[in-house]
Amino acid sequence: MKFRVAAMAAMLFALGLTGAAAASDDYPNRPIKIVMPFPAGGSADVVARRVAERLTPKLGQPVIIENRPGGGANIGAALVAQSAPDGYTLLWSTPGPLAINAALFKKLAYDPDAFVPISLVTTTPNVLVVHPGVAKSLPEFVAKAAAVPDQFSYASTGIGTTTHLSAELLKEAAGLKLVHVPYKGSPLVFPDLLSGRVHMFFMTLDVTLPYIRNGSLVVLGVGSEERSPLLLDVPALTERYPGFSSTTWSAVVGPAGTPPAVVSKLSAAIAEVMRQPDMAQPLLEAGHQPVGGGPEALKRIIQRDRAVWGGVIRRTGAVAE
Repeated sequence: MKFRVAAMAAMLFALGLTGAAAASDDYPNRPIKIVMPFPAGGSADVVARRVAERLTPKLGQPVIIENRPGGGANIGAALVAQSAPDGYTLLWSTPGPLAINAALFKKLAYDPDAFVPISLVTTTPNVLVVHPGVAKSLPEFVAKAAAVPDQFSYASTGIGTTTHLSAELLKEAAGLKLVHVPYKGSPLVFPDLLSGRVHMFFMTLDVTLPYIRNGSLVVLGVGSEERSPLLLDVPALTERYPGFSSTTWSAVVGPAGTPPAVVSKLSAAIAEVMRQPDMAQPLLEAGHQPVGGGPEALKRIIQRDRAVWGGVIRRTGAVAE
């Protein structure tokens, strides 16, 4: 009897593997949904829609972006984590859901490890910008801020965002005491930053680039390991503070259990799309670095950022609002 049960179980397992393999071979045979855990029209959403548009003919099925914002991106992440691992419901993620929120929130409705890495799509450095009247260089800003503790302020788009944590990293590295002024989104920051009512802001290069180019803001440093090709005269912050790292990235992941063949097909398709010159060049000019890296590249950057941002959160005691 025991032998018969074991044999039946083995047969069902083999049939399951055969069915999964067949489904992978046939993938995709219906539309693919990429959940965007942020509002429509934002930087992440714009890039995702460009990628989805190019993936549609590549995969032979519609690739649809579905916005599910809220909860610091946790709502969309939880939806995908609980979806069938068949490659038809994916998550477009930035560092928050995969590398920050586990340390920031007391409780999550999903496990950040309950995803399969598929592709690192783009990277974008966070840059330190100030009003032109505040400083013209990083040493000047640090000297001024150090001379009057708690008199210089920095803006953020909320507790636990990279705009907040990057400034905290700088405070630690430079030994500064700065006042945190959180806002509900970058559109609310810029009027105060441009008028000088708030002194400093860490934000992604793609968002700040127009203000840097027209002289409304001065960029004092970039958070990437190397200087940006768009700002070759601006030092990387790690040149002054070794090990300083502050970048934002976009990635595609699927629910845990997504078949390796599906992951491989999606990863290869995204890599091909990101290599297309008429895709890559506009992204570069706008401040994004097209990557199209595979699962291992994404896994490494997630692990790196968990260490960096998790460390800042623990040291500052930051808790999500």
